[in-house]
Amino acid sequence: MKRLLRWIGVGLGSIAGLAIVAYAVVYVLSERVLQHTYAVPTVAISVPPEAFTQLMREGVALGGRNLTTMSPWARKLLSHLTDSEIAALYSYLHTMPEAAHK
Repeated sequence: MKRLLRWIGVGLGSIAGLAIVAYAVVYVLSERVLQHTYAVPTVAISVPPEAFTQLMREGVALGGRNLTTMSPWARKLLSHLTDSEIAALYSYLHTMPEAAHK
């Protein structure tokens, strides 16, 4: 009986050890993927203040495109912004430096 319990303990310990090693391997591999940086080309666009206001209030982009994710979010959370707050946000975004090209 003692021998059986000992082998069960060894088996369970081995399974636990393998599970810890597998977790460590998955963790290291996922960290490698998450730490990878991707080169994204930057494109400078010019958005008129009226189009920016429409985007912030209704979630409608340039050219009248309806942005599926932005529309309900803008109507619910950003519609309370005043014209002066939207104008201040617009001018703040224009003070940001352009992204450096590598």
